[in-house]
Amino acid sequence: MNRLRFFKATRLKLLILATLPVLAALQGFAQNNVYNIKIDLSDKKDSVKPIWAFFGYDEPNYTYMKDGRKLLTELSALSPVPVYVRADNLLTTGNGKPHLKWGSTNAYTEDATGNPVYNWHIPGRKVIVNEYRIDEEHSNSYTAWKKIGFPQQVSKEQYSILEKSGKLQLYQKPHYASIRNGVFNTNIHLPGHAVSLLKVSW
Repeated sequence: MNRLRFFKATRLKLLILATLPVLAALQGFAQNNVYNIKIDLSDKKDSVKPIWAFFGYDEPNYTYMKDGRKLLTELSALSPVPVYVRADNLLTTGNGKPHLKWGSTNAYTEDATGNPVYNWHIPGRKVIVNEYRIDEEHSNSYTAWKKIGFPQQVSKEQYSILEKSGKLQLYQKPHYASIRNGVFNTNIHLPGHAVSLLKVSW
């Protein structure tokens, strides 16, 4: 038997020896009796006082996305005192794409001589864009007034329609857009006598 085969055989034996106690323990658990757990829900003591200082998770890139914002809002609503969140991998080198159980921001890298290089372009590189429009068909109570026949005296129902039509309306569904080097850039197409309001949040 050569040295390589000897090491492989020895490693296999060690693995088997290490596995046997685990299997024996699992077998012992399988043979244990069934235990009954009883919880008296009517026995009230006191409110739960959190002993933890913050919530933590591994995926920093989901923080500034839609569901991440929703999660932060829900966590904040759980407590009357400030809620702190710690996201891991905030300085992890990578492409900034969200992944389960880890993430990256590329905020920290090193140059050829080992000196730290900080880059804050990736965090928040996605923004949420809401476009509101005032034109012939959006946010225009005059158009609604024409559709109901130019009444000089409006009913309660017609007044409600006109009031709703005059409020600022979304032109399209909110969507995510990329930013590059901290700059958001987009094109909008406006017909004549139209105004758009862009709300960009991150």
